[in-house]
Amino acid sequence: MSVKNILIIIDSLAASGGEVACLNLAKGMLKLGFKVHVLYFYDKVELVVDSRVHTHLIDIQKYRILPKKIRYQVFAKKVDKYIQKNIGDVTLAISNLNQSDLIMSYSQIKNLAYVIHSTFSYANNMDINSQTLKPWLTPGHRDYNTIMFYQRIYSKHPCICVSKGVEEDFRKYFGDVTDIRTIYNAFDRDSIKLLADKFIPKESEYIIHVGSFYKVKAHDDLLKAYAKTSKKYSLMLIGKGKLLEEIKKLAYELGIEDKVLFMGFKSNPFPFIKNAKGLVLSSHYEGLGRVLVEAQVLEIPTISTDCPSGPREILPEKCLTPTNDIDSLSKKIEDLMQNPENYKSNFNEELLPENIARQYLEFMNV
Repeated sequence: MSVKNILIIIDSLAASGGEVACLNLAKGMLKLGFKVHVLYFYDKVELVVDSRVHTHLIDIQKYRILPKKIRYQVFAKKVDKYIQKNIGDVTLAISNLNQSDLIMSYSQIKNLAYVIHSTFSYANNMDINSQTLKPWLTPGHRDYNTIMFYQRIYSKHPCICVSKGVEEDFRKYFGDVTDIRTIYNAFDRDSIKLLADKFIPKESEYIIHVGSFYKVKAHDDLLKAYAKTSKKYSLMLIGKGKLLEEIKKLAYELGIEDKVLFMGFKSNPFPFIKNAKGLVLSSHYEGLGRVLVEAQVLEIPTISTDCPSGPREILPEKCLTPTNDIDSLSKKIEDLMQNPENYKSNFNEELLPENIARQYLEFMNV
């Protein structure tokens, strides 16, 4: 009897949360005896892929000469032909992130599921404060075309949301347009621990934030809050992004440039997390907040803003602080530095790759 194929589809293999989640899910499917393929569309590889996973690149850049109106339909036909020729019958196909979802909405591949990795309303800057009942369903409203665009995509196949908050937000805008379930991202505990022991950083006596320098991560709030603390420990920032120089300037303006450690992007951040006195997440919104779970694996005291979505589903109430409240965040950071044991919480073994993989199979009746 031939081994069944699982196909995971994603934009690229960049070192971002969605991509890491896909590769962890792949490990879970491997453990369950499947042959796993990862198909991606942009030639960007920043992650180490398990040697047992078969990777396939179909470069969409070559199709940019086509008008957008037909580009994705034409490319989807190319994708289908490639899958049929090079992979064969697919037991389950799993599409991740907007670009891949758009492409696969034109595909004829059967037994496909979409994974919704972020809070839709925040990721698309929706009119979340309107007092009108579902104003986005009214033609002419600024969000109407966005809703109609994504409804065409997500009504075609079941949708898996990476947190309950993401699911609630998704249902708010799309109702029961398709079968929907929350299945959390997978976390490879053994791999995280192994990577965390690769080296010991020369830096010590610091708390840490890991995340790209984009507005959603609220580095500005984090620095302003940290500046109000005793600064018992340095603040280490790991990541890259377009706001990096702006945040460096802010650190100088706040007079804390000698206490903030800008470390840049790290392909392996886990030794830095393991040796931190605590971890802080200051985001305006998340899909799940995977670094919080990674900190739990490494038994690191952790606090987070109570942002949509994810942190409330991972951490105890005592570890949360309101969003957009610099004073509250500052007090929580200070308490983290003074009483770190109060902010430790346990890793949930249901998040191991093989357990998450089983939930996918059960939901899709595979």
